[in-house]
Amino acid sequence: IISASNDGSIRKWSGDGEAVGQPCGSDGGGVISLAVSPGQTMVASGNADGTIRLWNIEDGSMVGELWTGHSIVLRCLDWSPIALEAASGSNDGTIRCWDPASGHQIASPIETGQDWVLTIK
Repeated sequence: IISASNDGSIRKWSGDGEAVGQPCGSDGGGVISLAVSPGQTMVASGNADGTIRLWNIEDGSMVGELWTGHSIVLRCLDWSPIALEAASGSNDGTIRCWDPASGHQIASPIETGQDWVLTIK
């Protein structure tokens, strides 16, 4: 079980409610969305400031640089089945595709024509 909070913290929990490992911390405002990698070693967090951070689940460390591109609140994240790509959706109405290894966008943003993108899969 992994939880995220308005204070920017991300925590891993056992089934009986005990905290596991080190919490992750973010200075990008509240964490709005989480996506655990298929191998369950990383978690991507979408923040209120529109940024994405990649975290090592075991030691709580941030992996690589901040992923930037969305202009406002990041609502949703998901991974491809073998973790070669990730996708994000935001209140800016765009969907963006990312290379998790570099944190760079791998395609032009998809302009949905809607105000918010609430979920992706």
